[in-house]
Amino acid sequence: MINARSESVNSKKSFKRSFERHRCMVPAIGFYEWKGEKGNKTPYYIFPTHEELFTFAGIYSVWKSPKGEKVPTYSIITTEANNTMTELHDRMPVMLLKEEFDEWLDPTNRNASGLKELLKPFPDDAIGFHEVGKAVGKVQNNSKKLIEVV
Repeated sequence: MINARSESVNSKKSFKRSFERHRCMVPAIGFYEWKGEKGNKTPYYIFPTHEELFTFAGIYSVWKSPKGEKVPTYSIITTEANNTMTELHDRMPVMLLKEEFDEWLDPTNRNASGLKELLKPFPDDAIGFHEVGKAVGKVQNNSKKLIEVV
């Protein structure tokens, strides 16, 4: 599962152990969100305005495949959207502030209520977005042009 909801990450069976013991951070220069009617959605690129990268709060696990191989996986934790993001979607990834990194990654920290306090919307002025081309919807496309303003 690519996303885990902040509201249930510490109680849902599929995420609880990872939230308690296997937290990670996922760096990203930005992410995409689509807005509009089904069949005619417009993609937008969301980017940080104060930092070079976003640092998403994540959880991870390692499971064993039917072939016996260890497979590492992770999920990004989502929360309600901040005021800026609500123009595009009602949810957003949890993005940690630099001063929260140590607390989030501390493997001895099992304080669920304290950790859940970190799972909040990012500051409104710390993200921006702009429309991008529909080429972002095709997996085979991969270039810097995908984040350029349309």
